[in-house]
Amino acid sequence: MAWLPGHEPSTGTAAEMLSAHRAGRTVVAVTAMRQNLAVLSCATVIVPDLDAFDAWPAHPEGGG
Repeated sequence: MAWLPGHEPSTGTAAEMLSAHRAGRTVVAVTAMRQNLAVLSCATVIVPDLDAFDAWPAHPEGGG
């Protein structure tokens, strides 16, 4: 799970997401930055906030 609050991209988080993605892991990004290239390229699921993240396991079709 990568939490990217606000609209400030994080190079370190992007590197961690890429590493997890390359390892075949599910990458869940909690962010409003749906246009960010790292998020789009590496995230399996994108949810807008922590409430949506909490709800995601119960309704996985709602993420992404």
